[in-house]
Amino acid sequence: MNLYTPNDVKQMLERYHVKDGDGPCGPACLAVIERRDIGAVLEDWRTFFGEYRGWALWKELRQYLERKGWKVKQCRFKGFIDPTPERFVICRVQWEGPNTDKNKFYGWGHWAEASSHTHFIVVQDHDVFCSESGWFCLSKLNDYLDGKPGQAKGQVTSYMEIHKLGEDSKTTRNKMSDSVRRESFKQPEAIDDDKP
Repeated sequence: MNLYTPNDVKQMLERYHVKDGDGPCGPACLAVIERRDIGAVLEDWRTFFGEYRGWALWKELRQYLERKGWKVKQCRFKGFIDPTPERFVICRVQWEGPNTDKNKFYGWGHWAEASSHTHFIVVQDHDVFCSESGWFCLSKLNDYLDGKPGQAKGQVTSYMEIHKLGEDSKTTRNKMSDSVRRESFKQPEAIDDDKP
């Protein structure tokens, strides 16, 4: 399957990236999966959840996909993901805060502060789509998570495996390198669907 980039990604970044934590990353992932523009996704979003606030909840992404006929399996990140040409994976990226204690709220003072510094990316086969960076190879994910000088580092905390209902779900494990902060990764106590 060819990689799809929403035609309006730049326009939606300008419209919704007003402050830290805001942006169209969640709807952009949905647009890639549905092969539609983000604006079209947001039209459907309004019927499900009301007006888009500039950020999305993890559970809203899951509910949107399920209402559109996709099968969704939510998973904790344990060092690898399992994308295939038939299955998409949306990853929840947690950006690390300035505090030195990264084990408590990923370096942020409070869980709400941490949850407002998350990002969603979508993986299709061996490629990753980020609303701000476009497409890049899955093998470059660690470089992306390491950030650029002056930017926060990130880590994948959880992900959703997504495929159309009724489609055969072939699995071929695509192991991510051990340098994906597996040794420093602390599993969250629980996935809280009410936090962005």
